[in-house]
Amino acid sequence: MTKEFFKKGLLFYFFGNLSSKIITLLLLPLFTFYLSQEEYGLFDILNTIVMLFVPIVAVQLFEGVLRFLLDTDDKEERNQVISTSFYFLSINLIFLNIFFAAITRFVSIPHSTWLILYFNFYFVNFFLQRIARGIQLQKVFALSGIVNTLTIAALSLVLLVIFDFKTDGLLIAYFGGSLVSSFYLLFQTKVYSYIYRKSFSSSLLSKLLVYSYPLLFDAMLWWIMNLSDRLILGYLQSPADVGIYSVANKFAALLTFINHIFYLVWQEFAILQSKQTGSSKEYRKIFSEYMKVQFTGVILLMPVSKIAIELFIDEKFISSYLFVPPLLIGAMFSAFAAFYGLFYQIEKNTLGALFTSLIAGIINVTANLLLIPIYGIWAAAITTLCSFLILWFIRVVILKRFIAYETIFSLQLFIAIIFLAMGLFLYYTEGILYQTINLFGAVTLFVYLNKKLIKGIVTRNL
Repeated sequence: MTKEFFKKGLLFYFFGNLSSKIITLLLLPLFTFYLSQEEYGLFDILNTIVMLFVPIVAVQLFEGVLRFLLDTDDKEERNQVISTSFYFLSINLIFLNIFFAAITRFVSIPHSTWLILYFNFYFVNFFLQRIARGIQLQKVFALSGIVNTLTIAALSLVLLVIFDFKTDGLLIAYFGGSLVSSFYLLFQTKVYSYIYRKSFSSSLLSKLLVYSYPLLFDAMLWWIMNLSDRLILGYLQSPADVGIYSVANKFAALLTFINHIFYLVWQEFAILQSKQTGSSKEYRKIFSEYMKVQFTGVILLMPVSKIAIELFIDEKFISSYLFVPPLLIGAMFSAFAAFYGLFYQIEKNTLGALFTSLIAGIINVTANLLLIPIYGIWAAAITTLCSFLILWFIRVVILKRFIAYETIFSLQLFIAIIFLAMGLFLYYTEGILYQTINLFGAVTLFVYLNKKLIKGIVTRNL
């Protein structure tokens, strides 16, 4: 059951998210052409704030909903989980809106109307997505991402090109994407058929909160390592630097896209697999293959990103290519740390996830505050890389009972590091010949080492 589940989920999430990611990348030249560095940087800061406050307002109950739904196939138990979380989250969202309205009477918040609308429907959309995954409607979840992205694309074209709405236009587009996607999920999941007042359970809410509270602080710490560098960069340097850094991050997001797909399936697979014997052997095998995909993915995406930036990105953002490699490598270590983080959820030991993330988060913020005033964007990129490397290493040591050291620190890792060093040398060497060699070598290496995976995706038979 679990192996077929993993294959099916990987295919749905891959094709669904691939379409969304391609559309997002096609929009990047549009954004960089019609927006200045400062305007794009401001949007990215506002978007970052939304990403931070959604898990705070929800006290990360979304993850509890997913975990508890995956634990049961009973209709009444699902009613309880969805009804209890619905009423609790609705109250939290209402209070947030009242608080925001009061704040804006005294403090001027840029683009506040569209910002709060975007926040509300992003929040709702996130909740409905977790329900879709929890009741194992993987196809619906994947398609909701496509609906969201297509709506953003259509609205961005109209609002930026025709009406020249700048930052407001992007916020409206992202609000519209979440709104349309929420309606799609609402009718596809029929979530309203699970919600009953009598199904609300205070004892279940306590269990959900006990599970989710540590994940809230864990999520905030991941936000710190992923996104706080932009806020610190914007405050200590300038929004223009945030704009350049954000463009570089968009190319690093190509790897994050692969990681996100895998994490979605790995999260469900690991929870279900934990109920069976022989789990550790499966975990070791999957992580070994995952490492191979990650390293070859970084090596491949470096020349692809540099060529794309030089050909398609507006000249005022061209320096962003410098920061792509450390951000790509940081995304790889982030994926490794997240892989190990699921073992805490398997054991329902979410405090362990919080503790390890806390150490890495403190290192990240401290290093950003000390180094960004001196080294600017370079400091933001390198500290992100190092904090995720440290987080992964800590979890490797603590969770060695799941995956032995020899699975990680092997000849395979040593060879991967050598190839990565070669790719970095060619990336930072100017000249079309070097970039051509780099791209050809990276494609060859990726195809050769991942031929089974590629064949499985093409034939839809993993």
